Amino acid sequence: MDREFFFEMLSTPSCSGNEFVLQQKVAAHYKPDFDKMETDPAGNLYAIINPEAKFRVLLCGHSDEICLRVTGVTDDGYLKVTRAGGIRPAMYLGHKVQVWNGTDTIYGSVVPDRELYKPDLSTDKLLVDIGAKDKAEAEAVVKHGDFVYFDTDVRPLLGERFTARAIDDRSGVFVVMEAVKKAKAMGAKVCACACSTVGEETTSLGAFYAANRFQPDCGFAVDVTFATDYPSSEKGGSGEVKLDGGPAIDRGTTLNTVMIRRLEEAADKAGIHLQYEMSNGDTHTDEQKIQYSGKGVPTALVSIPLRSMHSPAEVGSMADIKDCIDLIAQFLVDLGEGASFEPYSI
Repeated sequence: MDREFFFEMLSTPSCSGNEFVLQQKVAAHYKPDFDKMETDPAGNLYAIINPEAKFRVLLCGHSDEICLRVTGVTDDGYLKVTRAGGIRPAMYLGHKVQVWNGTDTIYGSVVPDRELYKPDLSTDKLLVDIGAKDKAEAEAVVKHGDFVYFDTDVRPLLGERFTARAIDDRSGVFVVMEAVKKAKAMGAKVCACACSTVGEETTSLGAFYAANRFQPDCGFAVDVTFATDYPSSEKGGSGEVKLDGGPAIDRGTTLNTVMIRRLEEAADKAGIHLQYEMSNGDTHTDEQKIQYSGKGVPTALVSIPLRSMHSPAEVGSMADIKDCIDLIAQFLVDLGEGASFEPYSI
């Protein structure tokens, strides 16, 4: 498990719609470890082992993060913005940001107007100060649609924990790549595809492309879930989840019960502690697009516990990430060509 590369992933801006620098880094890093690697018009990255095997498993983690996008410039040179994904506008007030114009990074800060600190703040009230004297100076370096990111660092915390922006869901990309890589080393026989998808935070376009192109026999999304072990969290609405507590398996009604049972068996074999959560219908992840592709695909959702989701300082644990990798690798190794995910027989 390459922690240094994972931290490099976390340091690489990857807004929904602008994931391609990160995708190229992931491709260059992992290409030697896989039998086949390809991309598609959406920008997904597919890393495949045993491409000739008949039984096919798709594992998706999404490479994109939430951010802002430039919609205009005021006469005074401030940038107007809109959202790309589920941002919380008040979190941006007073924060340093980076603006990516396609070739260069321009630094700025979000104007911390005292009147704006309220829960129902709308994105169109935010203004980004890049130090421009007027509209002309700003428009010389920034154009409509440019991407605006939190300007934050990756920092190790105590124990195995760390903080960064957009652990959601670069951690999922890292897990699927490392898990399929490990499964290959352990002798897995099935065709497994680790897919770094695009666009999950906005449309799940990438998962739609991936599932319909790859046509899996079963599929996973590996994403993050809300940890409930910090003061401002909601306490266990869909299940209690703790950092360092292991992977969280969703037992929602749309998810395949046989896949869940096989994950539990893999966890027992690998000595991994599982946590559980319950989604009420749509999981709001790439899993849903996989499930509804083709003639229908049995799916499971494996989640990495995360504190302070969609903030500039999310907190995760490398111990949970390692357990997710080991769990999925064991699942793939145990899977045979004739695996069935039908929940009962007649």
